[in-house]
Amino acid sequence: MVVRADEVRAIAFQVPHAEIRRRGGEVRYRIQWFNGIWSPDYYPGANDVDWVTHSGGYQRRVWSYFYDHTHELTFCN
Repeated sequence: MVVRADEVRAIAFQVPHAEIRRRGGEVRYRIQWFNGIWSPDYYPGANDVDWVTHSGGYQRRVWSYFYDHTHELTFCN
C-alpha cells in the first residue's frame, strides 16, 4: 500500500511512527525534493539518519522533511 501526502504540516512528525505501529510490517519512504527529484528509498532505523548535523551535534531522521516536502510511504506486509 502506498500513501502519498503533500505538506502534512500539522502531523508531519507523528505520521511515520503512528502509521508504522498501527500497520506493522516493513515500511519504506521517500521524499520529493523541491527540484522535483525523488530521493532513494529510506527504511526507518536502517538508512534514514539525516546527513545534516544540527546545532548541538544531533542528527534527525530523514522523515523530518515530511513537514514541508511531498513524500510517499509504502507499507509492505
